[in-house]
Amino acid sequence: MQTIMRTTMRIEPNLKDQIQRLAQKQNMSMQALCNLALRQYLDDTNKKSAKKLVLHAKDLGAHLGTITRDDIYDEPSFSK
Repeated sequence: MQTIMRTTMRIEPNLKDQIQRLAQKQNMSMQALCNLALRQYLDDTNKKSAKKLVLHAKDLGAHLGTITRDDIYDEPSFSK
């Protein structure tokens, strides 16, 4: 059995008119239309948040072996 929660929403007057007209056209209640719209919005939002990660590999050339910082940089000199 589905639990139904009763709540109050403040809807802009022009949005309420659009919902009312569409609900009449679809032969459904405003409540059913709002529930459907919210469900679709939440489903779409959940699908968008889980995106596939694609990594593109590039050839960086021949392996140079293990390079350390000392191979690239000289020791710092501290002169007074």
